Amino acid sequence: MNSSITSTSPTVPSRPAALAGQATRVVSPFEPSSHPIAGADRFSPSTAPPPAGAPLPPASGSSGRLARVLGAAVLTAISVGTSMTAAAAPPPPTTIAQLIAQIDAKNAPQPATGASLVEVKTADLLTQPLQRGMEGEPVRRMQEGLARFVPVQATGVFDEQTENAVKAFQKANHIKEDGQMGNYTFAELWTRSFWEKGVELSLNGSNFTASFPKHTMLRADLKAQRVSLINTDNGQVVKTYPISSGSEEFPTPQGHFKITQVREKPSWYPPHSKWAANAKITPPGPNNPLGPAAMRVGWQPILFHGVPRAEWGPLGHSTAASHGCMRMYPQDAWELHKVISVGTAVEVQ
Repeated sequence: MNSSITSTSPTVPSRPAALAGQATRVVSPFEPSSHPIAGADRFSPSTAPPPAGAPLPPASGSSGRLARVLGAAVLTAISVGTSMTAAAAPPPPTTIAQLIAQIDAKNAPQPATGASLVEVKTADLLTQPLQRGMEGEPVRRMQEGLARFVPVQATGVFDEQTENAVKAFQKANHIKEDGQMGNYTFAELWTRSFWEKGVELSLNGSNFTASFPKHTMLRADLKAQRVSLINTDNGQVVKTYPISSGSEEFPTPQGHFKITQVREKPSWYPPHSKWAANAKITPPGPNNPLGPAAMRVGWQPILFHGVPRAEWGPLGHSTAASHGCMRMYPQDAWELHKVISVGTAVEVQ
């Protein structure tokens, strides 16, 4: 070790009368860095450290850092010994290594704050939920809808306050509290806004569907549990929605069809099937089995339609669970019924 370390010890005044006769701990700079200060066995009854708050001598480099560490250790010992009447404080570092780490941590560069936000221009919850760190008009519209049920400001930035508001909404509605606005949570927000507040909540704005192409068809992929709206002029996918199709017992028919009926807020009439033997007519509402909109495929009793919350679980998860129809989230069924019409071609494969 550089011998210059021993020459940096400051000359100090005589020991205060209040501490006369008391031993003072002094740690040799040649002690191993792992030697505990609390157990140091070198004491000097005649040498006192600088008073608390006194500046340490200037130094630089590795030897200077160690000198500052040693000075800090002595000051810590005196501070503890002369503050018997003070309130209890957290225990000081007990090794030189800990003191070095403490100083290094204090002098280390701090991480940058205010990470850049991800701008969302068009929300598609099937591919990406709204979450903390995003900003844009879809976020603001979501906040406006959320504010009808929990306190939150519509700033257009998905910040900590918004995340906590989403969690509060999820907790109040018995949904997993992940703080993200995915399809399931948004379905609950949309349903309550629609049926309780009379508001058609759209993350992409009321004019979003007006931008859809005029010539479209529907292609349902039963294996992927998806239905896509296709632009027939260029073959491009306009938007894709998760579905849940017919089970093995009640399979969804495959082939080419056309939409033959489009209904808003339909009542549900039980079909003549064993599974609906005890069912009753259900008027429009959040618990209606057809949701807010229904679109008939061909002349068979097969529909694209929304469903109540009890049937959201299988949607889009490669789980065929219906009695032949293609079930959708309520917000998706409502959006889809606005952009198709009687005569729209349907391919089910």
